[in-house]
Amino acid sequence: MSLEESQFVLRKINDYRQSRRLAPLALHEEQSEGCKAHAEHLLERSRKEGHLVIENSPEHLRPGWKENTTGVEGEGNVELALHNLMWQTFFSSQLKNIKEAKTHVAVHVAVDPETKRVFLVTRFK
Repeated sequence: MSLEESQFVLRKINDYRQSRRLAPLALHEEQSEGCKAHAEHLLERSRKEGHLVIENSPEHLRPGWKENTTGVEGEGNVELALHNLMWQTFFSSQLKNIKEAKTHVAVHVAVDPETKRVFLVTRFK
């Protein structure tokens, strides 16, 4: 994932929080590495199973962090996929994690070049 994609997601989250008069969240690099590992795991598992696999990572791997995991099937355009994933997040039960976070967010986007699946893993604290 490029820094640009990470910053896009962070900006969308903080724009939403600002619209609700909530403090912005800082990007947490270490937890973002955990998001990367999980997103890549989902990518590989989805490739093996032949369909989109979406699940949160075990809580013991992210103590004290809430996680949102989303993905889309067959998007050729990463920017469009990220817009769709953020839209899904803002209109789902996952919005609670964005609202309740106090200080940090961790982010990773994984794209499967073969299937064009896009996975977004975010964590909040």
